[in-house]
Amino acid sequence: MQHPNDKPDPNLHQRFDRLLAKMIPEYISQIIAWARANGFEEGKKAGQRIFHIREPSSSPVSKDLDPGLYGPARFEVAQASLQMRARVKQLVEEKLLSEPTEHQWSMILADHPATCVSAGAGSGKSTTLVLRVVFMLEYLDIADDEITVISFTKGSCQDLRRTLRRVLGLWRTSGVSESWALRRVRTFHSLLYGIAMAALPLQDFFENVGGGRRKAAEDIEEADIDNPMASSNLTPDQAALLSEAYRMLFATDGDFRSDILALLTASLMRPAASSRPRQVTGWQHFAQLRDRAVADALGQVWSKRGWPFPGVEPTVYAFFRTMDGREFFANGKDRATQQPIVLELPSDASEDEKGLVVEAEGCRPTTLGSAADSRRTSIRGLADRDYLSIGTVEAAQTFSYRAQYATMDSAQITPALAPIFSYTLPGEFKAVPIYEALYDQGAFIESLGQPVATLLSHIPKPRVLDETVYFGAALARFWPHFNQSLRRKHLMTYNEVLLALTSAKPGQIPVSKLTAMRHLLVDEFQDISPILANWLKAMQRLLVQSNQTLPVSVMSIGDDWQSIYGWRGSSPQLFIDFKDYFPAHEACGEAVTLKFTDNFRSVKSVVDDAMRLLQMVRKKVTKDCIPVPPMKSGDHGVVLHEYGKAAKAPADVAREMAPLIEQRWQEALALNPATDEAVIVMTRRGAVRDALRRLLPATKYPKLQIYTYHQAKGLEADTAIMIEDCSPGRPFPFRNMVFEASGSYPNYSYDQSAIDEAYRLAYVGVTRGRRRVVWAVPEVDATTSAKVFKLQQSTLLLA
Repeated sequence: MQHPNDKPDPNLHQRFDRLLAKMIPEYISQIIAWARANGFEEGKKAGQRIFHIREPSSSPVSKDLDPGLYGPARFEVAQASLQMRARVKQLVEEKLLSEPTEHQWSMILADHPATCVSAGAGSGKSTTLVLRVVFMLEYLDIADDEITVISFTKGSCQDLRRTLRRVLGLWRTSGVSESWALRRVRTFHSLLYGIAMAALPLQDFFENVGGGRRKAAEDIEEADIDNPMASSNLTPDQAALLSEAYRMLFATDGDFRSDILALLTASLMRPAASSRPRQVTGWQHFAQLRDRAVADALGQVWSKRGWPFPGVEPTVYAFFRTMDGREFFANGKDRATQQPIVLELPSDASEDEKGLVVEAEGCRPTTLGSAADSRRTSIRGLADRDYLSIGTVEAAQTFSYRAQYATMDSAQITPALAPIFSYTLPGEFKAVPIYEALYDQGAFIESLGQPVATLLSHIPKPRVLDETVYFGAALARFWPHFNQSLRRKHLMTYNEVLLALTSAKPGQIPVSKLTAMRHLLVDEFQDISPILANWLKAMQRLLVQSNQTLPVSVMSIGDDWQSIYGWRGSSPQLFIDFKDYFPAHEACGEAVTLKFTDNFRSVKSVVDDAMRLLQMVRKKVTKDCIPVPPMKSGDHGVVLHEYGKAAKAPADVAREMAPLIEQRWQEALALNPATDEAVIVMTRRGAVRDALRRLLPATKYPKLQIYTYHQAKGLEADTAIMIEDCSPGRPFPFRNMVFEASGSYPNYSYDQSAIDEAYRLAYVGVTRGRRRVVWAVPEVDATTSAKVFKLQQSTLLLA
């Protein structure tokens, strides 16, 4: 079999001419003299031909370097394709394989060294990927140790290995060993592990510390390390390392300390209303009449929680007036800044406290819970100045920390005294310790492929000073310090290793460690992040630099429609603009994108409804989705089910949903499903999933699966039941600034990407269903993605 680089050299005849001219000039002269002496003209007339061989008069013009990584030659597939098709046809006749579609054959037999395969849900990409590996190994003569299939999770790799061993075993009669498959199919992080250990002074990764995840040195090559981002929870050992770095920096770096203290203040600050009505109207009128009484009542409730806090002047006073002279009251002042302090109903208020009766002249008696809510809304909409707001125990602690450190001499501060407080960066869903908040955002920034401090320095000067600004300033100082503290312990984060290896020069990494990356097939490519893409390209470029006569190749397989991990740095943009991120040599032509359009999983009604969701996605690969399974009686797309007018506690949602799930489970069993997946239930919250599993245990309800939306990706069942809406979450100012500063996503904010991702997540949920889909939400009108189906009369049933 001819190697891709064994094509005939188009310049070979010119080189041969020059060689002859140098070796036999005298012989040429003799030929010419003889010809003239023996009737040159007569011989010419008789049809004889005399060749004049001349040396070129000038040297060849040197060519510029081509920036493309892949090429210049394509794979020689003409003869190999015939052989592959013939062998597959034989195996299909023997009922050992299913016949690939022409779209699948285009992937299996692709000749371009940089190929992107956009394969939708249920398109059969996994088996096709395995057949591509067989074609490369058995017909393109690529060595076993020069090819690697990469996926994200240990579970997906195990599935691919099983399929590869079975299918490749149809060609290799001696069989395919488990250890061989382990070396050929790897997670990103297991592949990175061995290279990093050989190239860097590193004992282990920060993400492997604690939780039983540490690997012995002798297991490096065979380590099957899972994606560390699959779990968002830090181990106690990891938290201790972060806390240690944070405490030391707080005690020794005055600028970092100032940023943290400013962040404490800013996190409590509420800005003045952007536009204030000229006068109080409607319900605000009654809120103002009772405001002093509510302020006094809240002071009494907070007195059980330590009010007045240190640093507070507990003086109730009117801190602003409306245009018509209506007064609203603060509960006190901050001694250090004289900022007004407004107390809100404590987040941990008891039912008795919420039910306290508030009375004021001109108003009907009402409960403190209701009155405090009106007071909070009124002040936020009317206040003409900034103020400090305290409504949670965490906020009260934050204020106390701020007051304590604002007056403390820096010489008194030790690491043990550094404030460890819970913090919720605007845009996040939950409060975490401040060092964890810094780590989460630092890791996200690095996933974009740039060092944290470098990217943060590209953010333009702020127009206002708010907590995102102080948080960014603190992070820019914390991240280098954290990495340095890890290196002193011979630890590094995966992201720091990726950045270090991406900038490696020839000779810094043993080529033998990179051999397996010469030909890469990346599964679930829609979940890749820029930092991983940059690393893959950098390692392959080192291979080219070591010997540019040996080619490299990459094939990405996935579906940007199912990209649902943007919150941890993954980007479908790499998939959408593949040719720009993975440049090919000019002689080879730009990277190729292939599209799978057949859906072998879901019936037409399900596919049609899934496509309705994708119409809402702003950035995506445009392709058709053609359902293959026939419709049967009773099959349907999305059926909406309302179970209330407001969000409920997880246990309440589970109790409400259990009868519906049981009914649909019984209906699915009556369909005699051919597999063990009759019903798959998906929830937005893990707590709802856990509550449902307790009510509907697998031992009692066979063929019933219960997962979160993210866990369900890759699974399927006859009936899919979706619980709760897929929504984009809160605006995220800090990540919006990071997105813009990175330059990677022009005219595309993080908030917009989150909106797109919400619809993609819903698409993943709908396409888990083969024949029927039910979507249960508290209130359709209040949803983001579910309401896409409200006006769809053909499949809409409101229960």
